[in-house]
Amino acid sequence: MWPTYIAGTFSVITFSIIALARWKRGIDDPWAIMGLSLDRVSVVDMSAGVLIGTVVMAGVFLVEWKFDLIHVDGVNLPRVFILGWLGWLLAHAFAEELFCRGLMLNGILMVFGQKNKLLAVAISSITFGFFHAANPHASPASVLGNALGGVVYALAYLKSGRLWLGTGLHFAWNFVQGPILGFPVSGNGSFGLVSHSMEGDVSLSGGEYGPEAGLLGMVFRLVAVALVFLWCRRSKKVPCCDARG
Repeated sequence: MWPTYIAGTFSVITFSIIALARWKRGIDDPWAIMGLSLDRVSVVDMSAGVLIGTVVMAGVFLVEWKFDLIHVDGVNLPRVFILGWLGWLLAHAFAEELFCRGLMLNGILMVFGQKNKLLAVAISSITFGFFHAANPHASPASVLGNALGGVVYALAYLKSGRLWLGTGLHFAWNFVQGPILGFPVSGNGSFGLVSHSMEGDVSLSGGEYGPEAGLLGMVFRLVAVALVFLWCRRSKKVPCCDARG
């Protein structure tokens, strides 16, 4: 899957450079365009993202448990390591949102135009899937699952106008998935507070890659999309991705 990963990485870098190069010095404010302002709305958006990610991943776990795709072996006591995972996964989520949505997605919109947001979402999401193609245990199914994750995060950015909603959701998906519930995180094994073993059809559960590569995880990505739209509608936000060419 390395050629796919290289293609994804090349696209992320290329469109990010386009965004940075075409923002006009002294006129455009990339910090504001990417929605990185720190204020009350940012805190509320990120909190909503964390809640959505937690609810969705808990839903994946409960459905897999209900249908015997996993067997719960026990619950472990919290350890100090979980704080390290919290910091790492929060930084990782922010970095991926910054580059893949804040920079790359804006670069794509500059190339194809503001009227082609759906096309931009599709391109950025496919690229996001490719970007994970070199992860351990990656497969075409995992690339598709990660691409659907890209759809969730891109829509969170476009609908809220800020990176914080997607960052919170991205962080919670990974943190609850791995250190809390004990699933692999995008192919990387994780020791969780909940210990469980995989059973049943891996095409449903995602197997050693984690829920991203399973059909149930993909379905719950769509649940996340619905919750993002619901949140943005309730908070009365409008699409706001002011990428200028």
